[in-house]
Amino acid sequence: MKRYTIWMLLLIAVVSCAPSEDKMVMGKWKLMTRGVNANQQPCMFIPDEMELFTDGTISMSIMPPNARMFYKTAVTRDEKKALAAKNPSLKTGEHILLMKVTSNGDWTNSAVAYNYTADENKLSLEMPGWTPSVYGHFR
Repeated sequence: MKRYTIWMLLLIAVVSCAPSEDKMVMGKWKLMTRGVNANQQPCMFIPDEMELFTDGTISMSIMPPNARMFYKTAVTRDEKKALAAKNPSLKTGEHILLMKVTSNGDWTNSAVAYNYTADENKLSLEMPGWTPSVYGHFR
């Protein structure tokens, strides 16, 4: 029993110290590969650079200087259901990055919704109908 308890405590410590994918989106990102549609047209909703801050705001190179939008990565099950109803091609079983102008109100009415994957060095954003856009982490 004692050995089992030690192994469980060790497992809990390892899991709790691992960085979550949501926290990995924080920081400065520079575009490495811009997504394109079926006609090979680049996605105009993808900035060359962006920074996601711990206060839930984001700045992007396609915005005026010092302007920020709000973002959310902790999307609830109910929000995913509502997003799926509005945009069936959004992969609601995966990580979702939502952005909007104000933090008030319903996040399912966000101006922008991306599927994303992230690790310490790479952030990949995908919009339905476009190939993924890939960013490298600034240091």
